[in-house]
Amino acid sequence: MITGWAADVLAAAERLEAGIESIRTQSLRQLDVAASLTIAEYLLPRWLVTLRSRQEAAGQVPTRIGLSAVNSEAVIALVRDGTVPLGFIETPDIPSDLRAATLGSDTLMVAVSPTHAWARRRKPITARELAETPPITREEGSGTRKALEYLFEELDGVAGTIASPRVELSSTAVVRTAIASGVAPGVLSSLAISDDLALRRLVAVETTGIQLTRNLSAVWSDGPRPSQTPAQDLIAIARRALAH
Repeated sequence: MITGWAADVLAAAERLEAGIESIRTQSLRQLDVAASLTIAEYLLPRWLVTLRSRQEAAGQVPTRIGLSAVNSEAVIALVRDGTVPLGFIETPDIPSDLRAATLGSDTLMVAVSPTHAWARRRKPITARELAETPPITREEGSGTRKALEYLFEELDGVAGTIASPRVELSSTAVVRTAIASGVAPGVLSSLAISDDLALRRLVAVETTGIQLTRNLSAVWSDGPRPSQTPAQDLIAIARRALAH
């Protein structure tokens, strides 16, 4: 009787140990990340395909990725409260309590409808003209919006002339549609409007006096680099991709 009881205890202990190991292994195969909308829509999918291909080539079980696609401000909040260990942002405002790595740069472009007056303009739009023109823009907390505001603030004689938005919208796709309607110009990542430019749904407007570029960054909360190996690999992949 005692022997049977001991066997049952040992079997239960083995099941418990196997369950703990299963949970640990599953957690190692899962990486939750948050990314700003431009990165989530136009860059991250390629990075994830590269990560999966490399893991499969190395005989590793591919990491499952849980993605939250939100604006840069929300990404920072998710990393800060521990909801995700890794975030990707477009904003120049990186909190001092988070660790960060610059991945590369992105080009912003002024875009208008083909029917807008700027589409027929021969002279470049000056930084002051751009700042004084109410734009169609993303909501507060958007990395694209914050990056443009930061660029304006760095220019002498422009910071105090920034116009309030004509329209504020919550996604890049809706901003593109609103710009195409001809109501007002907007500033978006070149990644987001490349197809619209090729199909002439939008027209890019040349500018002068302002360099429309911004850095893309990875952020995490602890240590000189993220603790999970897949996160480290994903950052390395993003850097290489943006370097080309």
